[in-house]
Amino acid sequence: MGLRGGVEFAVVVVGIAAVQEPAIAVAHRDPDGEVVLVHIRLAIVAPGPRLEPAAAPAGHLEESIRGVRFGGEWVETTVLRGEPAAGTSAYGPVLFELPEATFVLPPGWSAQVDAAGTIKAELAR
Repeated sequence: MGLRGGVEFAVVVVGIAAVQEPAIAVAHRDPDGEVVLVHIRLAIVAPGPRLEPAAAPAGHLEESIRGVRFGGEWVETTVLRGEPAAGTSAYGPVLFELPEATFVLPPGWSAQVDAAGTIKAELAR
């Protein structure tokens, strides 16, 4: 507890058996008044289903070519639109136009799609 401007402050740790980390409540009180709860935070952890993401099935990818600027120059670039299937590989420059984002694979880079649908990119050697 500490005294600040004539008002006493306290940090209260609330232990709950089902919570791995204790909840923390911060309270302040007037020496002549009652304790007032200002803030409380709880975390309840429960087991859930195991997530097993998977890549899209094959055949859901449209391919086209478009001019894209890299390093100040226009470069004919492969555009892959949709969700790439596991095992899809590409060598930059490539634009992946995904449903939720656009991923740019610059010239000199390569990419491979894993079983979970993650695009793993690295500088080609």
